[in-house]
Amino acid sequence: MNTEIQETKDPKDTTDHKSKRNLRPEIRRCCICQSSEDVGFPTDEGLICYFCVGSQIAMQEYEEELAN
Repeated sequence: MNTEIQETKDPKDTTDHKSKRNLRPEIRRCCICQSSEDVGFPTDEGLICYFCVGSQIAMQEYEEELAN
């Protein structure tokens, strides 16, 4: 008798495989850090949170400063 369990990929699986937590798809999440707090700034990739927006602005200003 074969008792081996075979894993099958569920097409409705919403597991975040990096952290192994189950994410609810109806909650808006940041496309960079997967946070669900303060999400709402639209980009080409999707919505991002204001923390990631601030980080990107800081990096752009730093790169511009290095270029000058």
